[in-house]
Amino acid sequence: MANVLQYVTLFQQELDSQIVVGSTTGWMERNSGQVIYDGGREVKIPKVSMDGLGDYDRSKGYAPGAITLEYETRRMEMDRSREFMLDSMDVNETNFVVNASSVMGLFQKQHVIPEIDAYRYSKIFSEVSKADERVKYSYEASAASILSELKYQIASIYLLSLVCLV
Repeated sequence: MANVLQYVTLFQQELDSQIVVGSTTGWMERNSGQVIYDGGREVKIPKVSMDGLGDYDRSKGYAPGAITLEYETRRMEMDRSREFMLDSMDVNETNFVVNASSVMGLFQKQHVIPEIDAYRYSKIFSEVSKADERVKYSYEASAASILSELKYQIASIYLLSLVCLV
C-alpha cells in the first residue's frame, strides 16, 4: 500500500511559520487562527469588548461585568499570486537544487514576506493618519527607515491619546 500523507497541509504550515519568523510584522500573525475564512472574498474577524474596571465592595465583592464577542466582516482588497512551472526533469537536471520546496521558500523570503510587511505598514499608517486629521505628514518610504518611522508615529499617536485623557 502506498503512503498517504497530507503534503499540502504540512507544507502550508511551514510557509506560515516562515512568515512569522522572517517578517518584521510577524507578531500580527498570533491571532490569525481566530479569523474565520471559508473561501471567497470575505473574512470574519473576532472583536471582543468588555466592561472596564468597577469599584470593589468588601461585602458585595466584584462589580459585575459583561463580555461581548462579535465578528466584523471584512472584504479582501486584492488577490496576489504567482505560478511557477517545475517538472521532474527540472528537479533532476538541477540536482535537486530547484524543487518545489526550495523555490517556494525562496520566493516567500524574497517577495511574499516583504510585500506583506509593506502592505501592513501602509494600512497602519493610513489608519494612524485618519485618527487625527490635524496631522499633516509626508514621508518617503525606505527600507532602512520604515520600521523606526512607524514606531515613532505609533508612539506619537499613543502620547497624543494620553494627553487627551488628562
